Amino acid sequence: MGTISTLDSGKISFLKKFNGMGFKVDEESVSAVGFYNGIRFTISIEGCTYMISTSVRSGGLLPEDDFLRYIVSEVDCIRDAVYQNNRVTFVMQNVLFAEKIMNSIIDAMGEVSELLKKSGFINVCEICGEPVDSIESYDINGRVFDLCDDCHEDCDYYVQARKCLDDSVRENIPRGILFGLIGGLVGAAGIVLSINVGGLSTWLGALLAYCLLIGYSVGSKKMSRFGLIFCGFMTVALTYLSCRVGFTMRYVSWAKGYGEHVDFLSAFTNFYGIYKRDGLLKGFVEAVSYCSVFGLVLVAGDLAAMIRKRKTRPTDVIIEIPEERHFYTAV
Repeated sequence: MGTISTLDSGKISFLKKFNGMGFKVDEESVSAVGFYNGIRFTISIEGCTYMISTSVRSGGLLPEDDFLRYIVSEVDCIRDAVYQNNRVTFVMQNVLFAEKIMNSIIDAMGEVSELLKKSGFINVCEICGEPVDSIESYDINGRVFDLCDDCHEDCDYYVQARKCLDDSVRENIPRGILFGLIGGLVGAAGIVLSINVGGLSTWLGALLAYCLLIGYSVGSKKMSRFGLIFCGFMTVALTYLSCRVGFTMRYVSWAKGYGEHVDFLSAFTNFYGIYKRDGLLKGFVEAVSYCSVFGLVLVAGDLAAMIRKRKTRPTDVIIEIPEERHFYTAV
């Protein structure tokens, strides 16, 4: 098992809830693969979006747009449906609670599988579209592919093609920066609050970094090295700013307790002079340093996981098709 990023660890814990249904979790692709009602499904999570997908054809034909729109209208917990090559992906409605989204995914797989089977759809190879008996799900460079033996032999080509596809996905950097800053400000507020209600925990630096990572990932729709570098830089910057604000607020409060009138702006502007004079500067420097280090360790771990995930590696079988499996024929 390789390095798992901070953002992926929670997703993998959620996907493991489907183990009891016969699904197998692949940590590299952050997906769960298995059969439901006779149809092979892949459950995946992109950012905060939950999806189910399957590679199907009916009578050798791909599903038409009208049929996909019909599925979306019939299944309440699905909000969109798209297909690429032979894989149809159904996007789940957004919900707040993990238990509810799990039930929604199970309901969606049940309803979708029934609609597919009624229209004669069967599982096929994701690349060639042939309904052969040797289809297996593979982890190829961090993505799930449903491939037949012939297409699997050419997997090196598909690994490179998928990498090109990943590189072609446009990253919405301005939106990522905006959402990242919003998340970072939430984490920074936690540091300010902690300083003023008791003592500062260095773990709040990791929380700030986590909020930045989540915000950028959701906003940009794609986490890149630029995104991680941005999050690393902002972790240090926001840690410094929040600690300075928090320490200034605490100093103003202390001054009032001793009957001195010190306004926040003056204390913030003359921060170093005041803290150096009163021998408090060491505590501030230590707080910024420790929080920054904890946050940067989190970002560095995600960067290492990303670099490892981008490396081409041999394909791994996620789940093999049972020998007794029979395909449905078009009606």
